Amino acid sequence: IFQEHGLPRDLVNLAYIESAFKVQAYSRARAAGIWQFIAGTGRKYGLRIDWWLDERRDPEKATRAAAEYLRDLHGIFGSWTLAIAAYNAGEGKVAGTIRRQKTADFWRLRLPRETKLYVPAFMAMTILAKDPARYGFVPPAEEVVPTEPLPLSEPLDLRIVAQAAGIPLEELQALNPELNHLALGLAREAIRCSANTIRALHRQEFAEAAALLGKARAALDELESALAQHQDLAHGG
Repeated sequence: IFQEHGLPRDLVNLAYIESAFKVQAYSRARAAGIWQFIAGTGRKYGLRIDWWLDERRDPEKATRAAAEYLRDLHGIFGSWTLAIAAYNAGEGKVAGTIRRQKTADFWRLRLPRETKLYVPAFMAMTILAKDPARYGFVPPAEEVVPTEPLPLSEPLDLRIVAQAAGIPLEELQALNPELNHLALGLAREAIRCSANTIRALHRQEFAEAAALLGKARAALDELESALAQHQDLAHGG
């Protein structure tokens, strides 16, 4: 995503500083998701936040929003250290500090302590992420679950989908962390499911269709039999 926006890939490490990549992270300032967007900034960058959904918890959409925000911040300040500082403290805070102190050197600016530590923490995380073994860390195993969209044509409940596919409800919730409720209403046009879940649902649909076809054939056989008996009686009469 960062490459698509022409940005350094290392910026993904900011998400670790913000939330340790926890999609359900929620701060005292009411910032949410792996990128810790507050509602106003999230909506500004296209994230839907309402009773049904909070797309700050959607890892892909939130990352796209963060990439756009960071690109804009770099455009404002012309420096990645200042852009990253502004991501933490807000562009207004950083711009005002630069104006008052008459310097754009991050290391000389008197910013809030959290922000002064935030930029070095990102730098340290970036160095560590490039060669974790060198610093005594073992990267966690990453399990990529292939997903596919399940189109929704009417209001639905996640419990029904889980039951139909024979999978734990928690699996569906983990794949759709932006959902605020089990009942989807008209929240979205599709939900994410694992490829195995989609296949299971398709198998069930096929089985149900086959069962209906079998019943239709049986009813047709009964109708043909009744018609034949009626014709025999008519000829016999």
